[in-house]
Amino acid sequence: MIGIVLLIVVLIAPVIISLLVAFYAKLSGCYLNRYYIYSRKRSGEYELHCHPAFGFYYATPAKFFAIREDAIRRFRRRHPDATLFAVTMTLQGFYERNGYAGEQVHQKGFKHLAGRISDYVLILCNLANFRKRNDKEWQFAHLIRRVNRSIPRRYVVFENANIRSYNKTGTLVRRSKIMKLNWFPLGRRSLLFGVHQFIWHPWTVYLSWKRLYGKPTWREIICIIIHDWGYWSAPNMDGPEGQRHPELGARIARRLFGGEYGDLVLYHSRHYARLCGQPPSKLCWADKLSILYEPKWFYLLRAKLSGEIHEYRLNGEKEFGLKRSHSEWFDWIRGEFQKLAAAQKGDAVPYQSRDAIVQSEN
Repeated sequence: MIGIVLLIVVLIAPVIISLLVAFYAKLSGCYLNRYYIYSRKRSGEYELHCHPAFGFYYATPAKFFAIREDAIRRFRRRHPDATLFAVTMTLQGFYERNGYAGEQVHQKGFKHLAGRISDYVLILCNLANFRKRNDKEWQFAHLIRRVNRSIPRRYVVFENANIRSYNKTGTLVRRSKIMKLNWFPLGRRSLLFGVHQFIWHPWTVYLSWKRLYGKPTWREIICIIIHDWGYWSAPNMDGPEGQRHPELGARIARRLFGGEYGDLVLYHSRHYARLCGQPPSKLCWADKLSILYEPKWFYLLRAKLSGEIHEYRLNGEKEFGLKRSHSEWFDWIRGEFQKLAAAQKGDAVPYQSRDAIVQSEN
């Protein structure tokens, strides 16, 4: 009787514990897919964890690595400016074959024991490991022996591509750890002290509006002030979330002043206007021309402090490259925006793109 109870506990416990951990990861936003979750470290980096949501699972090597790559892609979409690493004893051969450089992680005492037990459980919960590796050995026995003989190694599986490309320009990157925290995404940094700083940027847009159309009405001034507020929670500037930044300001303007002013804000992004089949609004051209009122040193200082300079440089990689200085890049992008404001046509300057996805410069 005791044996049966122990057997039931052994079979049910991994399932219950895995479901609870997966549920917590889902609530905290750290769930990637049914095999992987991640956690944030004090350094500001993130660690990838293999954690099958239902405890027991069946994953051949091909299936396992396909789901792993899916998890990394999901993480990259959420945190394009972060670093993701994994600590492993069983996948060291895979990482080394694929060109990853690992460094030893020296664990002592309880942490070392807990790491080994965790690996044992993952191995034994994968039902695909209960097969003969060859005539003399089972797959799970081979993996357990590998764990016993190996020292954990840390591999960076996704490093901030923006930082790597920025390094190609020859400039040393120094970024505060606080920049990588979930509660301080790139769009929020841009609004607080970056390119879209919530006081300075509306002032430059106001000046460019006066130059193009004359003095704006008080309703138009409100639209100028709120047009970029949608960046507040965006983890990127021109990714899927950043491209939707006009929506928040448009909702506010529509509620306060009606549809005309809502559209003025909504279509200030030429990319968003094109998606909706609409011409860009007057605010779009004033927004572009506002760079004329930006001192180069001040613009670049804010862009570097917030970190968005990395994304902007990547967006313009095809058209301008990465090897020239930020100063030269600023002169180029200022010229492109002037062409847009002068032509007042959404396709007057090609849309900048990255990873084969059309991006905007907003």
